[in-house]
Amino acid sequence: MFSVVLVVIASGICRRVAVAAMSLLCESENEAVLPQQFSLHAVNDAFLAISASRPTLMVQWCNILILLNYGEQSWWSQLLQTSHIQLSSVSS
Repeated sequence: MFSVVLVVIASGICRRVAVAAMSLLCESENEAVLPQQFSLHAVNDAFLAISASRPTLMVQWCNILILLNYGEQSWWSQLLQTSHIQLSSVSS
């Protein structure tokens, strides 16, 4: 199933689907659009819980999030088990 979603989003064949998914992702971060059990945070937490036992599934979920430009640093830090640091540009 995730493979199909990845192909649809990455290929650009169904651009409207990808745009709708991206807008839903942005809306769900800002306000309670979906029931709490279907919120992005709940789904991400569920994937984190199974990441050790189902790494392939977790990688596919991460690919979907990357394609949808999901950039919440705290979640990625939790996934990678790193501390949350603020990245800044360094001028030389």
